[in-house]
Amino acid sequence: WIDRVARAIVERAPARALWGSDWPHISFSDVDTGEITSRLAEWAPSAGQRQMILVDNPRRLFAT
Repeated sequence: WIDRVARAIVERAPARALWGSDWPHISFSDVDTGEITSRLAEWAPSAGQRQMILVDNPRRLFAT
């Protein structure tokens, strides 16, 4: 289910998406944090989308 939700967010609003985790305390999933992080390339296939999610969007959010 997490893959479907993540893809839907990236498809519909990549300029409003942020990467976040409760690392090392992810209690809702049996998936390793490293594996989830690796999936970002599948959820956000373009380098531009990953740039927005990991850099641009957080910069804009926390600059205000």
